[in-house]
Amino acid sequence: MVPAFPARLGCRGFLVVVAVACMVLCASICLAEDVSASGSLPRHILVFYIGGDDQSADDNFFRNGLQMVANYYGYLVEYRDARIRPLPRPEEMKEYAAVATTFYSGAMPAPDTFNEWLLAQSVAGKKLMILGSLASALPGEPQEKASTVDRIYARLGLESRPGYTTVRSLLRYANQDEQLVGFERSLPQPPILYANINADPDTTRTLVSVERTDKPGDPGGNGGGQPGGQLRSHRISGLGRPGNA
Repeated sequence: MVPAFPARLGCRGFLVVVAVACMVLCASICLAEDVSASGSLPRHILVFYIGGDDQSADDNFFRNGLQMVANYYGYLVEYRDARIRPLPRPEEMKEYAAVATTFYSGAMPAPDTFNEWLLAQSVAGKKLMILGSLASALPGEPQEKASTVDRIYARLGLESRPGYTTVRSLLRYANQDEQLVGFERSLPQPPILYANINADPDTTRTLVSVERTDKPGDPGGNGGGQPGGQLRSHRISGLGRPGNA
């Protein structure tokens, strides 16, 4: 799971890190796919954006930074506004190897419908790539079901904890994977939006972690002594949970 931000927030530098995560993800899809009854492999990735959230099919986080990586690995990327209903039926998803979401705020009508559909895709064996937020309720509407959000995180080996902040001065980088991050350029400033997403070290691989300076080490943490942070990538080297990414 990785954060996504509009260009106006000045966080495009994170595309370098996210592209690395996408390359590992696409490679893992190739290794994990099963041949369908027709003898062919699913070669499509379905990417959801929220129209009106400073996004469109031609301008979103995945399209701007990750489509080239997906195409390099032989995947065709299709874009769909997450507000469109009904969502694809199971028979319509047979040609898709993975589902990605690229939401800035995540606010949309009927967020539970989308989150439950997304959870079902993971259970069905589709790889998931979450860029930014999961679907959430519009202002003034009833809050989305936390239980569904927690189950999606759990499928990815993640856990959401309190600690959200938009105060950049409280944030700093805690750790980075030296094998995959930082060898071409230094990391940009920490993101201005921080959500305390903790990773299970037994089933995930953390590429970059960010911590709050007023809560160093994130007491309670993720069981591995790693601080809570925003840039997360599910371990997809074959050791992670099947069907997740």
